[in-house]
Amino acid sequence: MRTRILYFLLSIGCLFLIYKTFKSNLTKVIKYPNFGIRIPAGYEIHGIDVSRYQSEIDWGQVVKMRDRGQKISFVIIKSTEGLRLKDPHFEYNWEKSKANKLIRGAYFYFRANCDAESQAQFYINNTKLTSGDLPPIIDIEDNFNLPPSKIRESLKKMH
Repeated sequence: MRTRILYFLLSIGCLFLIYKTFKSNLTKVIKYPNFGIRIPAGYEIHGIDVSRYQSEIDWGQVVKMRDRGQKISFVIIKSTEGLRLKDPHFEYNWEKSKANKLIRGAYFYFRANCDAESQAQFYINNTKLTSGDLPPIIDIEDNFNLPPSKIRESLKKMH
């Protein structure tokens, strides 16, 4: 009987340690319904990324948005995709976000099945960064069935 109790208590202790280990490794997130995003807890600066799918945004409303005392501090705006697609709302969103004093950055959606250097040049030709803007950003979401090593090799050609 004592052995059973001892094993039971040891089992409970082990389960407790496992629980504590997993709980401490979980990333806590906060949902901001007004922003439509989830952000890891503990961050005081929040930003959004936008593209043609959000159309022309009312940037005056964006800077007024608050959720639990937090505001949007920066925006990342899609400029180009691949070799030919220029976001039709980029210019509007680019100018209006700056006019509303948001820190801004521009990204290009990388297509792994297209020449990386040509994509970078297309982005440069269509995106005029100014002092205070974030550096160029590359959005890689689809590997087009290429291995990561090929994508890395392609990206290295851009610098």
